[in-house]
Amino acid sequence: MHTARLTVTGPRRPVIRRSLEQETAPRAGIIMQDHPEREALDIVITADSAAHLRAACNSFLQWIDLVERMGEAVESPP
Repeated sequence: MHTARLTVTGPRRPVIRRSLEQETAPRAGIIMQDHPEREALDIVITADSAAHLRAACNSFLQWIDLVERMGEAVESPP
């Protein structure tokens, strides 16, 4: 079993969690653990193969990046 932990911190952490709560990875297990005391969100991804783990990590990292960029665009005037 292969495992990766992505840790998200910062002011958009609650938005990122709500955005990703319904997302799944077809060949990987996803567990989200919120740590309010650390102001952190851990996304734990497990998969049977390194290729499936890589694919799931790439997807979640892209979604996190998308939420961050959308937040920046909304906060920054044109």
